[in-house]
Order: sequence, then structure tokens, then C-alpha cells
Amino acid sequence: VVYTDENLEPKEKEIEIIKMTRFLNLIKKAKKKLAFVDEELMYDLKYSGQLTITKFPKSVRFEIPLKSNKSFATELNKKIIHGEGYKISRTVENTGCIITIEGPCQHPVISLNNYQMDYSGSVLSGNKLVINTDNSTITHITSLGVKTNAAAYYNHEYPRIRYGKNEIKVLSGITDDSQVTTEWYDLKI
Repeated sequence: VVYTDENLEPKEKEIEIIKMTRFLNLIKKAKKKLAFVDEELMYDLKYSGQLTITKFPKSVRFEIPLKSNKSFATELNKKIIHGEGYKISRTVENTGCIITIEGPCQHPVISLNNYQMDYSGSVLSGNKLVINTDNSTITHITSLGVKTNAAAYYNHEYPRIRYGKNEIKVLSGITDDSQVTTEWYDLKI
């Protein structure tokens, strides 16, 4: 069960309903999994069935039917590497990570577990480059928060975090390795 914020105007309630139904229909058609996080536990779920919508005077309630093939939840333990270095992961399955490179840098090249990630563009001071290896995206974010897809300048390597030692290295284009942050969640049963 999901509730919207309180004090919504009628038009705002309709917008929330449209957004929710579009999102769920996209997931249903693509047969993608949802990750539901509750107090550092993650459940792999699929949207299944019919959405129930209840309108209240100033809010909307959604009842979303979900099902899972797993009879257990996964514990999430956040890990971070600032700059170059390594961390030991005890993840039960390989997982994606988010690598953030802060500008300025020219043609940054880094590696994660010997997979080389090469960006042929530049990142200005105050801007960021975010590589999400979980959903295979790379985004350039300006100092004003404008996001653009940067895949045209990237070599399309999206390495994953594995059980054991995970090492990040700055190979070139970055003057200070503290400009690089790598974050992920260990998945534990």
C-alpha cells in the first residue's frame, strides 16, 4: 500500500494516478523486477495483478499487487571507496555500483576489478560524471543539475561488484583520485 502526500489538489491527484499507472504498466510489459527496500532489507518483486486506487479528499492510496519467487529478503550493507583503493565485498550475488567522477578532468580513465572504463570527453569543474553499472548508464551532470546521457563518449564497460576484493584505480585524466567515489550495497541473506 502506497499513499501520496497530503493536501493534494484534484489536478495533482490525477497527475499522481497517471504517473503511477504509467510506471507500473511499463514494468508489467517489460517483466522487470522491482526492488522494495524496507529497513535495509530488499525484496525482489514483480508487479502482478490489478492496481487498486482509492481517492481521498486530499490524497490517493494505491494498492499494488506484488509477488516474489524468493522466500527471503536480502540485507543491504552500503560500501564506499573514496578515491583509489579496495574493499572486500561479501555480496551473495554480483551487484552493480555507482561511480561518481567530479570535475575537472579531461578524458578520465578508471578501472574496477581490471575492467577499464574510458570516457573520451571532459568534465568541467563543478560538474559530475555518474556511471551506474547496475542499469548500464552514464550521465553527465552540470553544476546546475542538468543531466545528459554521455554514452556517446564512453567505451560501454559496466563492471559489477563481486564477492571478495574489489579494487578501483585511476589510470589517467584525473589529477586527484579523491574526485572518484564508488558506492554499492552488498546483498546478504
